[in-house]
Amino acid sequence: MFFPQNQDVFFCTFANSFFNFEIETMKKTLSILVLVIGLLLPGILSSQIVYTDPALPTADEAVTVYFNAVGTPLEGYTGDVYAHTGLYVNGVTANWDYVIESWGNNTTQPQLTPIDVDLYKLEITPSINDFYNVDPADVVDTMNFVFRSADAATQTEDIFIDVFEVGLNVTIITPDISPLFVDPNESIEVEVEASFAQSISLYVDNVLVSTATGNALSEVITASSDTDTKHWIKAVAEDGVSQAMDSIYYYVRGAVSVEALPAGLEDGINYIDNNTVSLVLLAPHKTSVYVFGDFSNWEISPELQMKRTTQNPDDSDTRYWVTISGLTSGEEYGFQYLIDEEMVVADAYSEKVLDPWNDSWISSETYPNLKPYPVGKTTGIVSVIQTNE
Repeated sequence: MFFPQNQDVFFCTFANSFFNFEIETMKKTLSILVLVIGLLLPGILSSQIVYTDPALPTADEAVTVYFNAVGTPLEGYTGDVYAHTGLYVNGVTANWDYVIESWGNNTTQPQLTPIDVDLYKLEITPSINDFYNVDPADVVDTMNFVFRSADAATQTEDIFIDVFEVGLNVTIITPDISPLFVDPNESIEVEVEASFAQSISLYVDNVLVSTATGNALSEVITASSDTDTKHWIKAVAEDGVSQAMDSIYYYVRGAVSVEALPAGLEDGINYIDNNTVSLVLLAPHKTSVYVFGDFSNWEISPELQMKRTTQNPDDSDTRYWVTISGLTSGEEYGFQYLIDEEMVVADAYSEKVLDPWNDSWISSETYPNLKPYPVGKTTGIVSVIQTNE
């Protein structure tokens, strides 16, 4: 289960009871509550759980939001689905604004319309601004959603949909996940949509691949033959005066290195010196693990693919490990594990975490200089490491 997203009721109650009860336990020495409920919850890399029509919605127009429940906790659910929804405005992401009513209220929260198995839609009309009753002085950045069951017992993670300013815009529709993991020389279909564009150009690693006139481009590219490499796909739209860009990257799979666990390392976070940390994850039946975080700009990279301790990943004592050097002494770094190219988790042995659902309710008086959550870069609970603490 996930924490409910009723930021007005549940979180305030939670903050007043749990956070005030044991502040040091909450952020320095994890309580069992956070360990069990928070750290082991999986998140998913950026992918197309939702898509919109039009593909580049603006705040002054209607938009249809499509929700694909496959791969979410609502997959296979046959009851009514509702949206807990609000906005980010004016570049502020501390709390949702313009939240429509309270969590679990089926009378006042929007209900989605089923259109196929595990596929739903929500009509945002007559415009985003009108639907959320946005103040004319506010600029909408994203529409934010948690889709839930009628009894509010099953829900998705937080889902964010960009809202664009009127004018030149561009977005890569396909691939719909970043990073996209591929095999060497695999074909990759790329679809790009734009608004108010005279032309669109497609680049791979800054090399021009294709151009098209108007607001759409389709191309098939071939992945690199080099394993364990990262490659950027970039779309550039032009209107004769300005440019707009969007980018994703793909990663070419390679073999996992098998190497014994160095002596002295234990499961979890191991501080080696003021600039070095080793991470160890017990993960039997998993075929690959990467670590990513502030030290990698929240991107996957070959040097952060974790080594496996056994030839057979199904061995019960299979562990993955990696040593990260070059860290700044005393600096806090957020990180997570990417398991089997799709599941994102924090480290269960973390002494400090960043929580996207609860941190915004912690005041600076309660916990000064709280590290901000990496909004837009990941989802779910984030572990924190700090050498020379």
